[in-house]
Amino acid sequence: MSEQTEIQFVEGMIAKKPSEKAPWVKVKLAIKKAEFVEFLAKTDMNNLWMNIDVCESKAGKWYAKVDTWKPEKQEGQYTQTEEQKAFDDIKPSDIPGSVEAPSGSEILSDLIPF
Repeated sequence: MSEQTEIQFVEGMIAKKPSEKAPWVKVKLAIKKAEFVEFLAKTDMNNLWMNIDVCESKAGKWYAKVDTWKPEKQEGQYTQTEEQKAFDDIKPSDIPGSVEAPSGSEILSDLIPF
């Protein structure tokens, strides 16, 4: 069993239990855009992904926390070659005919409908 790590709450994101009148909704998330963008800017931008767990406290309150779990490397386990790592670094703009995605702040302001 691993040692207990400190919970890193997702700033600017509030998780709520959905209404029983909408059983198709599994979790409700409210995002304070400015606070969430600031939180993202403080994180390691070398990681392209951030996993977030929605949990329920002992008191019944829902919250969002960063999932910081990383697998332990074991002997004989597959590792990426330098060639595979280089392939992962290819940007969409490097591919002929592709359209470059907007930056993080443009995505939040232009694509999120609220």
